[in-house]
Amino acid sequence: EECSLKPQFDSTLQRLTIGVLLCWNMVSQVKEGSPAYKAGIRPGDTILSINGKPVSNNESMSSALQSIKMGEEMRLSLYRGQEEISISMTSPPMGIEMRWVEGTLIKRKHIPIWKAAYLGGSYIINFPTLIVQSIPLIRADPDKALVGPIGAGQLTVEVVKLLGLSNALFVAGIISIGLALFNFIPFPPLDGGGMLVAIIEGVRRGKRLSPQVIRLAYTIGTALLIVLAVAITFNDILRLITGESFML
Repeated sequence: EECSLKPQFDSTLQRLTIGVLLCWNMVSQVKEGSPAYKAGIRPGDTILSINGKPVSNNESMSSALQSIKMGEEMRLSLYRGQEEISISMTSPPMGIEMRWVEGTLIKRKHIPIWKAAYLGGSYIINFPTLIVQSIPLIRADPDKALVGPIGAGQLTVEVVKLLGLSNALFVAGIISIGLALFNFIPFPPLDGGGMLVAIIEGVRRGKRLSPQVIRLAYTIGTALLIVLAVAITFNDILRLITGESFML
């Protein structure tokens, strides 16, 4: 069936449109040596489905990836040029970067405050699990995964510029939760280290550990944390000097 359409000028996009918007998930970059690169994924490829699940936007992409366990084989259906191809590879980190085709608009959905509170609480509860699942990603790209105050500030500024203040508040909340969980790591002199000492003494039925041993453990732990903080701060400063971005 044929039909006739008269394009109208869209003041937001500053161009003629017919009211139809195609949103594709297109690969803009592929990290050389990554699983995606070795599997044959290249810039310009459009991901149509992952393990049979259709991918048409950011939400469906995230849903498809989250259903795959780390190290599990995944099957991707891609559109390249004028043909559709299939590729098999291991799960993330894939080493690819996604981008929206020019002209894509994101519509924000408002939800009731009670539902927002429920979703926020669920996210906090699941956050430790997300951290465990992200350990392979941290190992793959520690420069971006481990940041100090300087890196956190840079990330916040980039989020405000690109995604708005509301998303910056979300990032700030994630940072706060991350710091709280980090403090519970059973490593002296963190609070988790003190809890570990208390548990050990409890198992020993109240028999205290040697003060010299505790002092030595806290001294070594403090020294290691200082070295880690210096290394992370140096990397944050180097990132600013080179102009590297978190969002790209």
